[in-house]
Amino acid sequence: MKIALCLGLNSENKRGLDFFFEGIIGGLAQIDAENEYSLFSYFFKDFETKRRALPQPSRANFRLDVRRWPSSLVDRLEHAGVPVIDRLFTRPGGFDVFHSLSGYLSAARQAKTIVTVHDLMPEVFYRQAL
Repeated sequence: MKIALCLGLNSENKRGLDFFFEGIIGGLAQIDAENEYSLFSYFFKDFETKRRALPQPSRANFRLDVRRWPSSLVDRLEHAGVPVIDRLFTRPGGFDVFHSLSGYLSAARQAKTIVTVHDLMPEVFYRQAL
């Protein structure tokens, strides 16, 4: 199975979600050598520092794909229903499962979608900003 895991990252300093990402990805790397995992993220500011902060398992069935795209632009387009994440990260053959670990529901059209919601405050504040 091909599984895409979307990692959010807004700061070069670790916070709760970063520890969650590391735990989930580290656990999967220990127990699963069969499925193919594509870990991806996108951000613009402090690109190299943030890229180095992302978990990077050394297992052959894991690959990290990080793009220098403004998260505010991607998020606004995705909220408008434009599947930007699909277009940026979907590789040939697509994914079977898209799992957003950062509480964000993508407009992904290529795969079954799972979202882990940790906190609803970003959604509340996003709606107020519109």
